[in-house]
Amino acid sequence: MSSDTNQINERDRIAQAYLGSWGGTDTQERAKRRINWLAGQAEGEQVLDVGCSEGILALLLAREGFKVVGVDINQEALKYAEGLFKNEAESVCKRASFINGDLMAVEFAGDSFDTVILGELLEHLLHPALILERACHFLKPGGKLLVTTPFGYFPSTDHKQTFTLASFSALLKPFISPVEIAIEDGYIRFAGRKRENGGSGWDSFDDTFLLAISDKAIIEQQIFLWKNIERWKAAENKLRQEYRKNKNQIQDINGHADKLTTEKNQLALELTLKERELNHQISLFKQEKERLEWLKADNEVLQAKVKVLHKQNDDQRKSRNRAAQNYYQTRDKLREVKESVSFRLGQALIQAITRPGWNTLALPFRLARLFTQGIANRVRTSDKSIQSVQSNGEKNTQKLNPRSPFQRGKLNLLQHGFNPVEISTPENYTPKEGCVFYLLHASLPYVSSGYAVRSQEIISSLCSGGFNVLGVSRLGFPWDLKNMSVEDVVEKESIGNVTYLRMPTEDAGFSQIPLDEYMQRYLEEVLNLAKVYKPAIIHAASNYVEGNVAVKAAKILGIPSIYEVRGLWEITRISREPDWEHSEEYAMCVRLETEACRDADAVIAITPSLKDYLVNQRGIAEEKITVVPNGVDTTRFKPVERNIQLESQLGLSGKTVIGFVGSMVEYEGLDLLLEASAILLSQRDDFRLLLVGDGRCYEELKKLAREKSIADKVIFTGRVPHEQVEQYYSLIDIAPFPRKGALVCELISPLKPFEAMAMEKCVVASDVAALAAIVQDNKTGMLFKKDDVKDFAKVLELLLDQPELRKTLSKAGRDWVVSERDWKRQAEVVCQLYQKL
Repeated sequence: MSSDTNQINERDRIAQAYLGSWGGTDTQERAKRRINWLAGQAEGEQVLDVGCSEGILALLLAREGFKVVGVDINQEALKYAEGLFKNEAESVCKRASFINGDLMAVEFAGDSFDTVILGELLEHLLHPALILERACHFLKPGGKLLVTTPFGYFPSTDHKQTFTLASFSALLKPFISPVEIAIEDGYIRFAGRKRENGGSGWDSFDDTFLLAISDKAIIEQQIFLWKNIERWKAAENKLRQEYRKNKNQIQDINGHADKLTTEKNQLALELTLKERELNHQISLFKQEKERLEWLKADNEVLQAKVKVLHKQNDDQRKSRNRAAQNYYQTRDKLREVKESVSFRLGQALIQAITRPGWNTLALPFRLARLFTQGIANRVRTSDKSIQSVQSNGEKNTQKLNPRSPFQRGKLNLLQHGFNPVEISTPENYTPKEGCVFYLLHASLPYVSSGYAVRSQEIISSLCSGGFNVLGVSRLGFPWDLKNMSVEDVVEKESIGNVTYLRMPTEDAGFSQIPLDEYMQRYLEEVLNLAKVYKPAIIHAASNYVEGNVAVKAAKILGIPSIYEVRGLWEITRISREPDWEHSEEYAMCVRLETEACRDADAVIAITPSLKDYLVNQRGIAEEKITVVPNGVDTTRFKPVERNIQLESQLGLSGKTVIGFVGSMVEYEGLDLLLEASAILLSQRDDFRLLLVGDGRCYEELKKLAREKSIADKVIFTGRVPHEQVEQYYSLIDIAPFPRKGALVCELISPLKPFEAMAMEKCVVASDVAALAAIVQDNKTGMLFKKDDVKDFAKVLELLLDQPELRKTLSKAGRDWVVSERDWKRQAEVVCQLYQKL
């Protein structure tokens, strides 16, 4: 139709309904009756079918010998109509033609058609009178006009008009004299002729006649509707019963699956802890055995040395006795000489020689004393040597040095915990309802880690839910970062709907002053901010610095506190420095983490296995811990078209891509990925490895790729801008997360698997507890035995061989994260915790 009359938005399916390929049985039968009535009413030779749709009426008329012109604005409908004629006789095809256009713009000679048909058209138009007048213009005098249109209300969003017999007859009176008016199956059927002379011809179709027809039709419609309503109610009740039954079955299955998963994860964690403890005990046993063997050998050496010293002591004693005996003999001889006359006469001479003589006589004793002292010194030296050997044989515990101010601060925290200088409660402190301080170790835009992303997403969702959550960065952040000056940062900034508060300091940032002093100043600054913003809850995210400051600040203010354990940093460190576990600094971290959990009013853990660890290993009450898993923004991370330009640039065209996006650190297991890929690349060449990111292991991994002779099959991109991550993901077919069996991997889940699943990537993960809680094996992804390269290669090979399996797992993975792990879903749990407190 024209712009004045508004065009029809969607084509109908009348031909398909007539032919029985669309709609229910009742719909099909009603359509046949209307079409057959129109076909049976046509007269003359030339027929114009306005709004011919899919052309079924034109086909029937052409078969009967009519020359038909069909007009419709819907090109798809006309294509379908042309398809109906493909198997018809040539004579039938020649008698029908179709025009794709608006009747108001189509030109025919006046009085061209014997019959004009407006089948179910007028109800779609804003100004039906315009089309009616145009159609009558093309109708020969005395020619026949056929119209069908719904009677009364018809539930269609595309209908612009609702006709009663009164409004319908008023529309036609200026142009047409009626021949037949009826209502069948809820549709008005009208046949009339173009007026030739005076007179309307409507006298026999007065209001009484029309009212009688309308009443009958209304009663029929009511009966029809009541039957349908009863049928729909019955169908709805049946569906509801099936839904409840299926829902209960699904709940039972999910409950059983969750129970089994929890039991599996618990057993896996317990096994991991037992294995770790056993390995630790074995290591200690080996060390103790080696120490005993060393001490035994050293003891034999010492015993030999003691024998030598005893012999030397005996020799020295004998020598001393001989010297004493000589002394007494000489003294007696001298006395005899002094009493003689010769002595008196030669006194001068004797005086000249007496001193040297006595020196000579004293010499043996002096030598004996020096010799004895030397022996004593050697004995003392041997004692020190023994003590040194014994000391070195003990466990090598890294102790904190109390002489160092920084280490003395940590030693103080180890021995006494965080006990700040007493601070009085602010006077007249009245918290604002809904205001929350969220203490963060780091945040956007200065750090773009998973920690910062989780903070931004959760705070954003909480703010959208009605809370006023303020992200409070640690004291000195980001000024204490490298290459960051005070001028670069404002103390209050917004990212999206999230407001971050910064606490500037030029000389007291993290690691710039002793830790106990830093935490004291941190606490004081948080309390100063609290006086301004009046939080009702203080919520802190890892690590123990934020946790303990939040707990102390909340107690001073008389408000509840939450400590969110996103990771145990001491566990992460020993994954790369195992010996550090025996240090006093490790013990300090354990104490402060445990105290933060113990003293907080509520604790959040990011995985069920971390919750179990806190309960079983750190003694935290189970009822105070809530699990709030990691999540993903499923509106940002979603399937995207493959970036063909980037694919070509990286040389990946025509290859299946196994890709990892993230930090390259030891526990991620990327060395296992290279080894598994090397096994497969020795047998096939249909895939490539794409590693996006950097980290401590970046150069080591490149070296390993060269050693495995697969460097030309592995693309290392290095770090890429955060906003380009999705484009690299678009190239990935299989996303592996081969985390090793370290305790940190059992307890802590990364963000990246959620992002990969949200983008419909086929995820493969090791079966560490934290990843097994994310990936349902053979449902939303696949798992392999942790640290097992052969099993890893076997799973990758299966997915390379079966692209349809990849597609199925990828789709299921996205469906799962959308329903279970969107950030908004995780924020709802935090919101409930806030309301509870």
